[in-house]
Amino acid sequence: MTNPPENPYEQPNPFAQQPPQQPYQQPYPASASGPLPPQPTGEFNVMGLVALICGIIAIGVSWVPFLGWFGMLPALAAVGFGIAGVAAQRYRGNRGLAIAGLILGGVGFIFCLILPIFTGAWFVFDQVISYDSSLGL
Repeated sequence: MTNPPENPYEQPNPFAQQPPQQPYQQPYPASASGPLPPQPTGEFNVMGLVALICGIIAIGVSWVPFLGWFGMLPALAAVGFGIAGVAAQRYRGNRGLAIAGLILGGVGFIFCLILPIFTGAWFVFDQVISYDSSLGL
């Protein structure tokens, strides 16, 4: 005799006993390519934060016409604090702020060298053009 076909529309019982599961996940095997990168320890990189703030100030000040030269001081401070922050956190993994401050300090220093020259030249050429036009040349 044949058994009657099972009902295809029947839902599984949600209260039925579940198969046993592992109580915790197995650890991952060690990497064959070398040691793992350092994990953040929870310490805060204050020198990196100071470098980031000084770099942002340097970039902001470098855009001010004729006063852009004053942005060199925070730019150099950002580079110095960025290098110190990277060196201090070398094996701890909290280097992101220090690297960002170091990059912003370098960009701010370059801007402090270039942008005041361009804004000064623009001002001088504008004065020359306006002087020539007042003479009717």
